[in-house]
Amino acid sequence: MVKRTSNSPSPYIPPQPSAPPMPEHGFGPYVPSASPLPWGLDQAGGQRAHSPSRSSAGVASSPLGGLATMRLNGGSAGTAPMRRGQLPPTPSRPPVAQNLQDLPAKALQNMASFLDPRSRQALSVVSKTMNEAAWSSQTHMQVRDKKMLNRLHHYPNLQSLRLRGNITLDELKALPKTLRHLDLSECDANSGAKSHAAIEYLTTVSPVTRTVPFPHLESLNVKGARLGDHGAELLAGMSSLKTLNVADGGISEVGAKKLADHKSLESLDMSGNRIDARGAQHLAASESIKTLRLCCCGVTDPGIHALASNPRLTSLDVSGNYIGDEALHALAASPSLAELDVSCNRPFTTIPLGQRVTEAGEMAVALAMGLLKRETPLVSLKADGNYFDDTAAEMLAYPPNGTLSLSLKSNLIEAAGAQKLAENPILKSLDLTQNKIDDAGVEALASSRSLRELVVRNCRVTDTGVAALASNRTLTSLDLGNLVTETGDEAEQAGYDKTANEVSDEGARLLAQNRTLTSLSIQGQGDLCGDAGILELAKNRTLTSLNVAFTNMTPVSTPELARNPVLTSLNVRWNYRLGDADMVALAKSQSLTFLDARDTSMGEEGAKALEANIRLTGTPDDPNFISKSYREPD
Repeated sequence: MVKRTSNSPSPYIPPQPSAPPMPEHGFGPYVPSASPLPWGLDQAGGQRAHSPSRSSAGVASSPLGGLATMRLNGGSAGTAPMRRGQLPPTPSRPPVAQNLQDLPAKALQNMASFLDPRSRQALSVVSKTMNEAAWSSQTHMQVRDKKMLNRLHHYPNLQSLRLRGNITLDELKALPKTLRHLDLSECDANSGAKSHAAIEYLTTVSPVTRTVPFPHLESLNVKGARLGDHGAELLAGMSSLKTLNVADGGISEVGAKKLADHKSLESLDMSGNRIDARGAQHLAASESIKTLRLCCCGVTDPGIHALASNPRLTSLDVSGNYIGDEALHALAASPSLAELDVSCNRPFTTIPLGQRVTEAGEMAVALAMGLLKRETPLVSLKADGNYFDDTAAEMLAYPPNGTLSLSLKSNLIEAAGAQKLAENPILKSLDLTQNKIDDAGVEALASSRSLRELVVRNCRVTDTGVAALASNRTLTSLDLGNLVTETGDEAEQAGYDKTANEVSDEGARLLAQNRTLTSLSIQGQGDLCGDAGILELAKNRTLTSLNVAFTNMTPVSTPELARNPVLTSLNVRWNYRLGDADMVALAKSQSLTFLDARDTSMGEEGAKALEANIRLTGTPDDPNFISKSYREPD
């Protein structure tokens, strides 16, 4: 078995960037309130748009203009009489801007709103006018550094903001009042932004403005703030909210009842709050909530039955609770639910493994019987970590209208269970991560006629199984990767390695010959897969997304990947031999729109090249490859 931990020296970890602002991708695009350019733009065919109200000819030809000309001597009202046969005067042309910066401020802001953050950064150094337009067009930001807080007044149209670190109450109070989306989840637990005083501030009506500080706030994330029931009651009074995350907030069923009475709340995350069955019953009475997360809330059967009978819920996460078989049956049969998560049911149950597996089988039967009652299948069912074995997998595979997408990660399923799942006629997406299905299991799955997306991370698959999957002609997305620890914990990685897939250069070559796959991951193959295999994958012309993180690739593979004309998404993380020259090469790609190059040897030069490619975005932590972030410390 190949060890997945790296012996390479620790790479340079870049400091957190403070400027320019990062975009927030979790919210919709900004729709400018200003109208398009009021003048000076050509329409299709080269004709200029003239307003009849600004043209004498236009006025004269209109009904009102006709009335205005009904005078003894003719002519328009307020003008000299026009002799018969005299042509009307040529309408004056609207003013034409000689320079872009001469356009009205509203027009510049409108145009800048369509630019990416890096283009706005470049625009800001052209002139003061352009700088103001760039600032005004910025609507979404992540603030990683307190220095940025002092610059927020430059962004008058800011709508969504994510804050990190130790944000004080005074700093929260100084935020722009135009915000519609505010995420405080990554602020320090003891920071003022997560204090009870902060919640009181957010929900208190000012006697001066007669509104709350952020009257247009639609979504608020205060995960980890110790709100308590009083804090929940205060938030329940914010009528503008549609999305709220109060996970791990110390809220009981009393606070849940207050939130359930909110009239416009559509999405609520109360995970980690001990609301028990009564709290779930209160939430089930909500007339507005459609998406509800109650992970690890101590919910039992009375609450589950109430939720199952709610006709408005479409997405429900009740993972990590204590749900009996009858209640599971009711959930699976609920006609309104489209997405259901019952992962890790009955956690911390101290019973022998054999008994646990038996109970898991009964759980699977209950779910299957509920699915049999459905007229339309679930869009998604998650049942990870439930000790499901092959028999349980067979039960879930049986219902003809069960689910289109099924996640059974970290269970006890082997090849026989995979075979039964492969026979399901409607299953489109399947995730069997960390199940020991081996090559026999993936060979069975390769025969499926319905599957389009398959995830078999850490399933002990070798090139034998890879060959079967490579010959499949219905799969469009395949994940054969391995889990890699994010923390450097060798014990955690050793656990992953026990079920690691082993895809070699030969396996990669076989996959490269497939012409239906558009997305492929072979992450975490270590020394097994290097340039020989990755070069073959780089020559494939149907793959648009490729993950070769933590492989044995070297700079030899980079030029071919950069030349690929169809590849739009590439992950080369944890490949420490890739440096600035490789990033410069990838920056020249004419097709890439996403690149994960974290934990490589990229420095400021490489980041600068990536930053200059305006089509290319990175991970949420550093979406724009701001080169300052990769500068070596002085």
